[in-house]
Amino acid sequence: MNFDMSYEPVVSGKMMILGSQNDGTVTAYDIGTGEQKWKFFTEGPIRCAPACYKDKVLAGSDDGYLYCLDAQTGKLLWKFRGAPEDRPDRRQLGNGHLVSLWPVRAARSSRTA
Repeated sequence: MNFDMSYEPVVSGKMMILGSQNDGTVTAYDIGTGEQKWKFFTEGPIRCAPACYKDKVLAGSDDGYLYCLDAQTGKLLWKFRGAPEDRPDRRQLGNGHLVSLWPVRAARSSRTA
């Protein structure tokens, strides 16, 4: 899967935010100092770039959830499982990681509304 080969950083305000396909984290760095501001762990790889809107960061994970984080602190605001309610949370191996049968693949768009 080609999207496992590189990171796709996004910039929001004075922070660069990365999702990791290696350890399933979303991490924010100060773009002036390079200092890590926060790190949030999901239970699966983040295969596509997070999206930033106002004071929120949204990231889809191969654990089957869409996460909404506070952009300043990395605190979880909510998460949503995208699978139908009648489907059990089952996992399989995908690119060396245990992933949901219903992964959430999300990517930011360069389009403006």
